[in-house]
Amino acid sequence: MKKCNSKIRHTCGSTTYAVCANYEGIVNSQSELSEESCLNLEETTSDIYNQLETILDNSDLSALGEQCLTYVEVEGKIFVKNALLKMEEEI
Repeated sequence: MKKCNSKIRHTCGSTTYAVCANYEGIVNSQSELSEESCLNLEETTSDIYNQLETILDNSDLSALGEQCLTYVEVEGKIFVKNALLKMEEEI
């Protein structure tokens, strides 16, 4: 475990683990937890990371650029908005 001596949040007293902290907000309709009740922060944080991983996997554009269009790259990456703009220009 990392040492975090200089962070203010580590001066709050005893630790409360995410599994023990209730979540009172809502989750989005794509969440695997959308039908669940009595959620905690551990569950909701894990769900957010799972959804983010799915989004990132589905927006991988690394295979583009080997056919007829030349895409704008930023730091070696093609961003969805730039790819769509290039396609729109060509159409």
